[in-house]
Amino acid sequence: MKNAKIIREEILKEGKLTLELKKKYFPGDDFKKIRDQLEELGLDRHMILVLDSVEIALVTPLGIIMQIRPKDHDQLGLWGGVLLDGETPEDGAVRELYEETGIQISKEQLEFVEVNEHFHEYASGDKGIFTSHRYIV
Repeated sequence: MKNAKIIREEILKEGKLTLELKKKYFPGDDFKKIRDQLEELGLDRHMILVLDSVEIALVTPLGIIMQIRPKDHDQLGLWGGVLLDGETPEDGAVRELYEETGIQISKEQLEFVEVNEHFHEYASGDKGIFTSHRYIV
């Protein structure tokens, strides 16, 4: 990796992989590739990544439809995920809902609820601080 020492020092200075450092050194890379590269730099592959994300609640007359997350100790959760580089929250919500459920919606069908920042540790040990844009459909 080009400039590995500089990248490593900048990440260690922050104590986590910030959005700015992700955009600067890992543009377009997915979680797994970033974590592999952190390990190549001699850093903890499970260190905190700061990420922009979306969550979508499907609301029906009978209630909210949620998913069981097997990779996350079978916890209940909303649909969603991390935004791609340059993607708006609305575009990300439409994409994630389709990828995870096969349900195609338009941006106009999204009702914005809030932006929420939260920490999450996965069963794998991966950690993230998510700035999540939450919507209902």
